[in-house]
Amino acid sequence: MSAAAPDRIALLVFRLGEAQYALPVDQVMEVAAMVAVVRVPDAPPALVGMLNRHGDALPLLDVRHVFGLPPLPVSATTLFIVVQAGARRAGLLVDEVQQVQYVAAAALQPVRGAGRLIYAMLGTATGLIQLLALEPLLLTYLPETPRDSGQAVRMQDAYEK
Repeated sequence: MSAAAPDRIALLVFRLGEAQYALPVDQVMEVAAMVAVVRVPDAPPALVGMLNRHGDALPLLDVRHVFGLPPLPVSATTLFIVVQAGARRAGLLVDEVQQVQYVAAAALQPVRGAGRLIYAMLGTATGLIQLLALEPLLLTYLPETPRDSGQAVRMQDAYEK
């Protein structure tokens, strides 16, 4: 019998500017083509707006903004990544979705001092792939709202007072 293959992780690799980033595939729901975006008044700058995704309102984050890069134009051919961490879902606007790459779990190198949004790096023949920490990203740029935490006031209750 042959030795067991090392644990492998599937990563969705994408590009922002000249850098490559990745997310574990188990956090990715789909890669989708752009649909109409509804702008939200008083939204944080990283929130491009809301999308109708299969009947659900989905926030769309511009990851270029998060990493201090200038925005790129969004068109009908722009792709975004639909992600989920816990109960939070969002669309991530990136420059290019590249590929799914299978890597040995031991090849991921934890990083210290890189901030909260990058938790590991993967060395490749062409450079480094930075692994995005999805949960801190969503918690930072899509903070819990009163409705999420059960503190929302029903409009009917507000009018009755």
